[in-house]
Amino acid sequence: MGSHSPPPPPPEQQFILVPCTPLDIPSMITIYLSAFSTDPFSAATFPRDAIAPSEFNRWLTNRFQRTFQQPEIRTFKIVDTLTGQMCALARWAFPYEFSPEELQKKEEEKKEKEALKAKGEDDSWPLGANLAICLAKFGGIDAARSKHCSAETDYAIQLLYVSPEYQRKGLASMLLRYGLEMADREGKRAYIEATAKGKVVYERLGFEVVDLVEVDLKEWGGEGVERNWIMVREPKKAMEK
Repeated sequence: MGSHSPPPPPPEQQFILVPCTPLDIPSMITIYLSAFSTDPFSAATFPRDAIAPSEFNRWLTNRFQRTFQQPEIRTFKIVDTLTGQMCALARWAFPYEFSPEELQKKEEEKKEKEALKAKGEDDSWPLGANLAICLAKFGGIDAARSKHCSAETDYAIQLLYVSPEYQRKGLASMLLRYGLEMADREGKRAYIEATAKGKVVYERLGFEVVDLVEVDLKEWGGEGVERNWIMVREPKKAMEK
């Protein structure tokens, strides 16, 4: 009588959502790199022939480490229980009211960063990055976020990555619904910056476009226009039982 492998678990059991910890940073970097491996705008912003792999890893490690020190930030991962592999992650900024001491510290850090920039020692981006494109895109996104998102009252999705081999399995929606359900229970809005690929998913979840950030790569010898749709979702009322 031949042996048979047990059937795979249903999707809701195969994939589990749990918080990330600093020990997850290497896997977070792997997902980041795989998610943007074929993205032309990422290639123009962070040209791989100009940025050493060790420098890119250093920059990403420091960037992810800082988020674990921010009280408003929560990063979640989805793990494939069949392999133990991290296959998707999302970083949320939950509504948070900063104390006067925290606001003072943030202002001091901002001044320190501006002083470093003035000396040409800005560590915001990896060595070799195209700083002009970084400023055009992320400066525009930061301005839109300040205009349309309140750190004290809104839930904000800051990043959402799914490994290519795990796409089209509903993992992005799983990560989004986790925070959106909390926003709905608390009667709070949600905010996200969407690429063309993500925009359709977010619209299905109730997000609406309120602004648009565009960067034309022709200005730097590239091709195409990078678009990020600024989207907001009003809280949904719980269905009456």
